[in-house]
Amino acid sequence: QPAASCANSCTNVMISFEANKNIKPSTIKKGSIKLLKCREENCLSGTTVNIAVAEPLEPVNRVEFSNTLQPNSWYQVTVLGDASGLIAVDGELLAVPSYSWKFKTGNTVCGVSRIDVAPAGGLLYGGASYEYRARAYSKANSCESSGQQIPGKFIWGDAVRTAGGTV
Repeated sequence: QPAASCANSCTNVMISFEANKNIKPSTIKKGSIKLLKCREENCLSGTTVNIAVAEPLEPVNRVEFSNTLQPNSWYQVTVLGDASGLIAVDGELLAVPSYSWKFKTGNTVCGVSRIDVAPAGGLLYGGASYEYRARAYSKANSCESSGQQIPGKFIWGDAVRTAGGTV
């Protein structure tokens, strides 16, 4: 996301893509993924935008990164697939020679409309813990009917569900 040819993305969108195989963590780095702020819609030229891509601790098939984008601007994401790009855990070069898509931002910094938590539920006993993943999404827009994922630092509170309700 944002989807290819999206023309009204949130300026604070979480940019992400998925591969068809798990990616070797050491190949997920700044140089293997590029973000270009285009001078025009065709993205024939532009300015490279610095991005922060965190190397995961284990193989993943989804990569996410964010940056504050300029409003009403075209961007192109390029994922390199040669030896300096993304490599699957089985050694296969991904996105050969490269894969790219472009999108345009609107003029809106999107707020949180909903939060998805995975797994959806869980039952833990005395002192046990479990890692949950929460993702924030904007309200639906023309780029994504279910809302665009947006990054952010949120403060979460604990909730304990008992037979009598939530505490």
